[in-house]
Amino acid sequence: MNTLSTASLLEMWKKLREYTQLSEYEARVYVALVKEGPSTASELSKVSRVPRTKIYQTLRKLVEKGLVAEMPSEPKMFTATPPSAAFGPHIKSFEERARDFYSMVNFLEDAYEKTATSAKTKREDLWVIKGRPNIMKAIKDLFLRAKRTAYILTTENGLIQLFKECNKTLDRLVENRVDVYISTSVGFRNRGIVQELRHICNVHEVDRDEVPPSTLFISIDQKETLVAIMNVGDPNPFQYEDVAVLFRNPVLYAVLFRTLLKTSKITIRM
Repeated sequence: MNTLSTASLLEMWKKLREYTQLSEYEARVYVALVKEGPSTASELSKVSRVPRTKIYQTLRKLVEKGLVAEMPSEPKMFTATPPSAAFGPHIKSFEERARDFYSMVNFLEDAYEKTATSAKTKREDLWVIKGRPNIMKAIKDLFLRAKRTAYILTTENGLIQLFKECNKTLDRLVENRVDVYISTSVGFRNRGIVQELRHICNVHEVDRDEVPPSTLFISIDQKETLVAIMNVGDPNPFQYEDVAVLFRNPVLYAVLFRTLLKTSKITIRM
């Protein structure tokens, strides 16, 4: 038995569920197996607090996913697949999505730098904004300039942050008859917010793997677009500061949102 307390280790199921899309029972049982080592279904039910009526079904799903192995013993026992092997593909996926997003930010940064030297491009068409307070102020100001539509794509944690900072501003959008479209991954942390927003907005659920981590995309009236990366608690292998790019370039908008809207499954209203 290791020195980690049962309470501290077993609480990790919440983070595991958030990162991997496992069900609550699956996450609880896997973490319990890591903590206890090879165990019977009855033992796992007690440690993980998964009901006896659900424990075998949960173990069967974990075996199918390659996260748990059944041992040839009597009584029947189960063991956890090593975490590095079980979740290596998830880590690789997070890293690839993060790299893709950083490439896009670099592309936008290059476009910004060119505005400083090109006489043909107006500097006011693109801004880089640093620091969360400045980014959130820019988002609120952006929303208040909306006349017809506002499109939002973000992660589960990103929606929580956006709602915390801008819920009154979103109410004003609706009062001003602006159509608000939100695409987000949905989990136990933001489910209540999603249910509340569905009363006033068009909310579309997207797969957690389809939204780059730590990101927020907003466009109003197909004229102004903000792309932000903020440390909101999403799993991310890179260190970064909160930064956003705000632009009014129709070419950048068309390139960026043609790709993003395929992911978010939003239909653009012209």
